Order: sequence, then structure tokens, then C-alpha cells
Amino acid sequence: MDYIRFFWNFWKRIKLRKGLLNEHNAEETITEAAYEYIYSLEPYGFYLVVGKITVNWAHIEFQLDAANIALIRAGKTKERQLPKSLEPKIAHFEKGVLKHPDLDEFRARGEPIIAELHRLKEVRHDLIHGTSTKITEEGRNFSRFVYRDKPSEMKFRNYKFEELHTHLQEMVRLRTELESFVGRFWDHLLPNSRNNSQG
Repeated sequence: MDYIRFFWNFWKRIKLRKGLLNEHNAEETITEAAYEYIYSLEPYGFYLVVGKITVNWAHIEFQLDAANIALIRAGKTKERQLPKSLEPKIAHFEKGVLKHPDLDEFRARGEPIIAELHRLKEVRHDLIHGTSTKITEEGRNFSRFVYRDKPSEMKFRNYKFEELHTHLQEMVRLRTELESFVGRFWDHLLPNSRNNSQG
């Protein structure tokens, strides 16, 4: 039964690639099918995907902190303290990248990164700050309190296992893109800081 489920996942992945497998995507296709199978094993798949999302998001927030430190040290913001929670971190980064006239060259590349931060932070909130209330055949139901206009408002969301895997891949791509962006961003704002730290 387990082998049948794995090969069914593998066949679905091949169909998504329109039956075209080559030396470049064969390993990736097998890996995706294997992960999808692992995620479907309760409770191990759930622990695995939530753990990987937690680790990747920690890297994402580290890069946000680095970008915001660069903005503060370079005098591109009125803030003197590093934002502590996620919403202010993104807002500070967004304001610096999109609105400061000295940073126009980073705007085009920064806009899709910021859009992904806003989109994927909701998934991160659901999994990290929410709780799994019910296991279904396709995935898990999550619920969490939403602290906006009404502190007692409850949000409910069902995540299929394939969806969780897709979000994890999106976060890995966001992490990679953000690391590259922040490296150039830091060098532009604080060009001598790395040399000084190494010396």
C-alpha cells in the first residue's frame, strides 16, 4: 500500500510535467513525490513540514533584520531601534526599499519579495501561532486568533498536504532570493562594513 501511494504521487508529478522527464528534473520529481508521501504519514509528515517551515522562516527574519539594520546604520530611516515583531519588520523594510529616493535601484527587485513576505507570512502565522484542530483525509484544519480590529476573532483554515509542501518550497525560494537581495543591499548601504569586520 505504501509503495502504491508513493508511485501514485510520482505519477501525478510526471503528469504535471506533461510526461517529460530528463536528467535535470527526474531527481526533483522523485524528491517531490517522496516528500508528499512522507507528509501524508501522520503525525511525522506534519512535524516535518512545520519544522522545515519554522527553520526557513527563521532565516527569512534574520535577513529582514540585516536589511533593517543596514537602513538604520546608513541613516535611511527615522527609526533608531530594530523592529521586534514580524509586521513592523516587514513594514520598515518595505518603506525603505519602496519609498526612499536613494534606493530606487532596489525597488523593482524588492517589490515581488515584499509581496511574497506578505503572502507567506499568513501561512507562517497559521502554522506557528495556530493549532491543528482536526485531521482530515487530505490534510489538517488549523485555527488561530487574529489580533486586528477584534482581538477575539478566530480564523479557520484547512491545509492539504500538497499545499503545505508547495508553501514550503515557496519559502525556500523566498529565503534564497532575500539572502541575495540583502547581500547587495547591505554592500550598497554600508560598503566598508564587511572589510572592517574582517579586519
